[in-house]
Amino acid sequence: MPASERSVLLSVRDTLAVITLNSPETGNLIDTALARAFREACETIAGDQGVRAVIVRSTLPDFCVGGRPPAPPDHQAPDFANARVAAPLGQLVQPVIAALTGTVADQGLELALAADIRIASPDTCLAMRQVVNGGFPFDGGTQRLTRIAGPALATEMLLTGETVAADEARSRGLITEIAADPHSRAEQVARDIARHGIQASAYTKKAVLAAGDMTFDEGAKLEADLSFLLHGKDERQEGLAAFREGRKPRMPGAPRDAS
Repeated sequence: MPASERSVLLSVRDTLAVITLNSPETGNLIDTALARAFREACETIAGDQGVRAVIVRSTLPDFCVGGRPPAPPDHQAPDFANARVAAPLGQLVQPVIAALTGTVADQGLELALAADIRIASPDTCLAMRQVVNGGFPFDGGTQRLTRIAGPALATEMLLTGETVAADEARSRGLITEIAADPHSRAEQVARDIARHGIQASAYTKKAVLAAGDMTFDEGAKLEADLSFLLHGKDERQEGLAAFREGRKPRMPGAPRDAS
């Protein structure tokens, strides 16, 4: 199938993986075909030990206008498992940066919330309208939205379906940064992360995500355990050597332009 006809594009170059939503006829509406292609892209990245950071973006002015819930067969439950995209993205051990533009709505917002860093253009608008339209989120939206933005904003967005503009989204913690060119900025951030220790980045993501489900003492123990596991890694030894020699670390497997 020609690249122009693929709903999801995947490129891997210089330790960075880029997943691009590419369905102009539907505004990147997430249906079962797009969801399948997206999951396959995530599986490819998960199996590539050279990938140190991931970018999710769109070829369109809108990141994603929503999703099409699977139609259930007669007297059977809908096949939500094959329509999900946020879970496979959230399960990646590599840090994920989402470059957001235009409309980020419904399941599209659920997908964006599965990223670790969200960089948006000034015209980006976010909404979670499933309840208003007689449906309900099924791709982790109620959980991630509440954990990221807090119960007050989550409840308001879910029950009213109102749109949140970029400025408010930034002040409420829904997005990390506003940039005139979120695609370029996302690549810059991803390259900066790729220069760091790959295991340390993965451990950081693991510890931060676990913090929402643990007591402080449990989280502190996980932090100590991960620090101990990192101690014998080559990247930790390089960090110590760089400190002793007064230079920047040159992490194993980092991009060639690392300095």
